[in-house]
Amino acid sequence: MKKRKILTAVWAVLVCVSLCSCQGTEGSGEGESSVSTIAGGETGDTRQPEEDRQTQEPEDTQQSKEDQQTSEPEIQQDTTEEQGTSAAEDAAFSYSQLGRFSFTFSSGAGAWSTDMVVYADGSFDGIYHDSDMGDTGEDHPNGTVYFCAFSGRFGELKKVDDFTYQTTIVEIQYENEPDTKEIVDGTLYQYTDAYGLEDAENILFYLPGTPAEALSEECRSWLRDVLYDWGTGEWLEELPCVALCNEAMGECFSGWDDVEEFLEWLPDLQKSVAESLAGLEQESDGEKRASMASESFMYCDATLNSLWDLFKRVLPAKEMEQLTEEQRLWIADKERQMEEAAAGVSDSTEAEVQSNIVGARLTLDRIEELVVRLESV
Repeated sequence: MKKRKILTAVWAVLVCVSLCSCQGTEGSGEGESSVSTIAGGETGDTRQPEEDRQTQEPEDTQQSKEDQQTSEPEIQQDTTEEQGTSAAEDAAFSYSQLGRFSFTFSSGAGAWSTDMVVYADGSFDGIYHDSDMGDTGEDHPNGTVYFCAFSGRFGELKKVDDFTYQTTIVEIQYENEPDTKEIVDGTLYQYTDAYGLEDAENILFYLPGTPAEALSEECRSWLRDVLYDWGTGEWLEELPCVALCNEAMGECFSGWDDVEEFLEWLPDLQKSVAESLAGLEQESDGEKRASMASESFMYCDATLNSLWDLFKRVLPAKEMEQLTEEQRLWIADKERQMEEAAAGVSDSTEAEVQSNIVGARLTLDRIEELVVRLESV
């Protein structure tokens, strides 16, 4: 199921938080991606960190064939006859809607992929990665990794027809200069350009429902896994997802609705937290209780961070600023209630347990509130 992508992202945050031992750190940073410590310096980002922002890299997660059998993302189709209409004039499709989707360019064979996301202002960021662990040398016994972290901005989004929108790449930047390399911890890193976006002139976005025969042969070859119904063994006549096409190279990214995925996954989160907190009531060992309560809180916290990253992609800057201010107030109240829960307990281990129980419940409540808002975006 596509829910694996969210689980992968949440697990990555949990591992990062555990290794860094940074849960609950306070500071003065602003605009960070971690919503549990939005007033602090933590990022909570599940992707390769960058110094600035807004440009966060997508999960290093390749779409599986099973993932690609999920329901179609629904985008309202415009019935306007006129072609070449700007996105500002045509509200049927916009970069804000594209923010719902994560895009993956991959052959379906091997471990390589280019993964990217688009933001409501038309900016984008992502990573390309590949590896060859057999390509070693005296100075890099751990193999070779091909890597590119990139960010940029699309131009005006224009309607071509009922299923197609066109734009250009106005700018693109790389974290590491392409065609350079370095050795880190015995691994050779070869830095490249953004595979799938190289030499891009026109960028085409194809909407769900696009007739397969309307796609170029090259595009269909890159989308063959999504155009094939693995259940019936038949080729689809229509595109089941959003696709991003580099027209000059015939390279296509498949895009999947992360909002829809999050909504589908929420019941699993609710069930998992309920079971964990119920198990706490049956556990008498103090250290085990502390571990269970901490894991429950961290799980909710990591999920909230993933949800926050999604809001950053779909909300216009002004609305995101307002939501961020609201979130700061929620964080302050959550921390106050967690402190109060611990204050009345003399045993330090049990005080931590009670604090984390309150934190988990409050964070889950906040996730549920934000998900309702996400549904209306």
